Amino acid sequence: MWLINTKTFKLVDIIGRLPDYGILSPCWRRGEVSYHDYGDAWRRQHGLEGRTKVRDACKQAYNDGLEFLWVDTCCIDKTSSAELGEAINSMYTWYRKAAKCYVYLDDVVSSGSPSSSDCAEVGSDASVHSLLAQSRWFTRGWTLQELLAPKNVCFYDVNWASVGEKSSLVDVLHRITGIDKSVLEGGSLRQVSVGRHMSWAAARETTRIEDIAYCLLGIFDVNMPLLYGEGRRAFIRLQKEISKTTENQTLLAWQCTHNSRLERPVRGLLATSPADFACFAGPMTLHAPMLFGQPLLSVNEETRRVLVAAVSRGLRITAAVEDLWPTPMDSILLGLNCSVDGRLTKAVGIYLQRHDGDRYVRVRPDELGICPAHSPRRTIYGLQTEDEI
Repeated sequence: MWLINTKTFKLVDIIGRLPDYGILSPCWRRGEVSYHDYGDAWRRQHGLEGRTKVRDACKQAYNDGLEFLWVDTCCIDKTSSAELGEAINSMYTWYRKAAKCYVYLDDVVSSGSPSSSDCAEVGSDASVHSLLAQSRWFTRGWTLQELLAPKNVCFYDVNWASVGEKSSLVDVLHRITGIDKSVLEGGSLRQVSVGRHMSWAAARETTRIEDIAYCLLGIFDVNMPLLYGEGRRAFIRLQKEISKTTENQTLLAWQCTHNSRLERPVRGLLATSPADFACFAGPMTLHAPMLFGQPLLSVNEETRRVLVAAVSRGLRITAAVEDLWPTPMDSILLGLNCSVDGRLTKAVGIYLQRHDGDRYVRVRPDELGICPAHSPRRTIYGLQTEDEI
């Protein structure tokens, strides 16, 4: 793992046990210092734009008693696909193990901090919420794990004036991001449903299409190879990997927007982006009675029936015949083990339509049906990828 010595500014390759280190979480801008031009940047009289950011972060870490700092722009050799893949799959762990995470908000000026021509100054009477909510940092995909993973997260404005710490800003961060307070306070991610996890990234963006999937790997504790160029298939692959580690059925309880439905009225079982899980972020959030990673109820093998969605990208679901209900629109409602109130009094389902044989596609993808009140609550019992069939 490459780390920057906060006193000498030199890159050091640490092998074996890691020392205490800080970690920088900024938004990327033009002129970032890369791994290959790092040494040259420090030899220049004026350097790259990113040099100042790295230098100031090192000074802050040094003042906090940390000898080393990790910065994603220059501590990863991105020309090596092997190193890049290892780094992205390990990044959540690196953030979690950091002694301190420095969130640098270069588009925020706190009260008392010198104003900047390209940053809007916030008056002293403004709340911390309005101060932070304006920042681009909260709209980026990669910064989600950078907020969740470290225990000690400190926010700084463009001039490195302290704005506050995660531990004391739980209410503010909850309002800005929608992340559960229990998680922001250090609670286990596994106590929150898959759909809820996805909703935290619903409004976030990444420069590369694939990164909206790759930035969520650590949050779901899964690993997968990086295939830049695969486009939206990366998010499909992510969901298939998640299905191997949990049977939490909120993975299937997504709802596309109405416009997306009109553009593509027939869908597979899997969502095309985290935006499809925005329904989990509102006041009527869906809850899964089975927690993340816990098994579903067992059933009699004789009552099972296999359904395979024709455009499900290889995901197989196993359901009991009793859990399928006909609808007036020539489709069936497949009950899921999740509800709108957490007590299964309003269990939800997805609409499927027979394609051929035992193959089904999802129709009305912008809706979740409410299962009949008198129906059994066994719902579906298994998720499998095509590799396991």
